[in-house]
Amino acid sequence: MNEAGLRPLDGLRVNVSDLRRRVGNLERRRGVVELHGLALDTMELSVEPTLEVDVEMEAVRGGVSLTGTVRARWHGRCRRCLGGLDGHADVSLRELAEAEAGDDGESYRIEGDVVDLEPVLRDAVLLALPLSPVCRAGCEGPDPEHFPVEVADDPPEAPRPDHDPRWAVLDQLRVDEG
Repeated sequence: MNEAGLRPLDGLRVNVSDLRRRVGNLERRRGVVELHGLALDTMELSVEPTLEVDVEMEAVRGGVSLTGTVRARWHGRCRRCLGGLDGHADVSLRELAEAEAGDDGESYRIEGDVVDLEPVLRDAVLLALPLSPVCRAGCEGPDPEHFPVEVADDPPEAPRPDHDPRWAVLDQLRVDEG
């Protein structure tokens, strides 16, 4: 340990057996981890697999409290002009890992004496990504003069009849106002 209980974070699975021996024990870990497959397909946002993590773990009754920050860089497209975008997400963590975690999603599970940070980090980063990123506040989208909208796979529009024959019987109805 180098800086006031700071230990390197070597991977996503952290052994917490020493930490859990007494409620109130603290351990701080910092490091760079790789987590692949972070993306939002609907917005074409992808996250670089390298995440900077700084997490403080505290033994609490029945589990471990996880508090800290995660920094992730992401790439995507502007929702208006479809130009490339780069950004970063600074995420605050405040989670709980429990040995007896339920299926309600309120906490993460401690398996044996190991806390797996992968689901914690995955959930935190994906929830912090922008849902509709724009390259700048005044982006007006593509210029229709230079980039006309064309859809190649659409069939040509069929002519629309002026009158739907299924409603022809209603043409015979007359309302007497009297």
